[in-house]
Amino acid sequence: METKVYWWINGTALGLFVATAFVIITHSPFSGLLAMFFIGLGLTFAKGAKPEKTPNYLFSALSGILWALVYFWMDGALKALGLGPDLSLWIGMFVFSVVTVVVHFIPLKNTWFNELPHAYGAITSVFIMGTRQIPGIICVMLSGILTAVVCGVISTRLTKKIMDYKKTAPREVGSGGEPQ
Repeated sequence: METKVYWWINGTALGLFVATAFVIITHSPFSGLLAMFFIGLGLTFAKGAKPEKTPNYLFSALSGILWALVYFWMDGALKALGLGPDLSLWIGMFVFSVVTVVVHFIPLKNTWFNELPHAYGAITSVFIMGTRQIPGIICVMLSGILTAVVCGVISTRLTKKIMDYKKTAPREVGSGGEPQ
């Protein structure tokens, strides 16, 4: 029963926040970036939407923006060295993937930059939308991250209150004398 209550509350809170965010974003200069909201939202839910990890989610996403710029620079540099597009893409992606994994999981392991999925989400967003959309990507993706965290907190607290109330609420006695 507790699980069903939690998911109804979570779904309702999520629906309210997402619908509100969508209306706000639709009327903002970033209306074409709604998908970036779901990248932030989905990654954060997948990681558990833990409030104490919010700085990690946010700073890792911001680092992804920088990583995307590094990749574009590296791709240009490799092409400037005379490498063909496929080879520069392959070398760039290989080096880029190795470096991002190593950097985020070794030296940045105990920092706010240790959520590589959020960094990759931001990288993906920049790859999809382009570098001119970076301010919007930041605003919309971070909104998705924050929405997930807030929904998680609200759902958990409301579910706890409802379940606590159910434990202390008076019960009716059925025909067998057992509480129903």
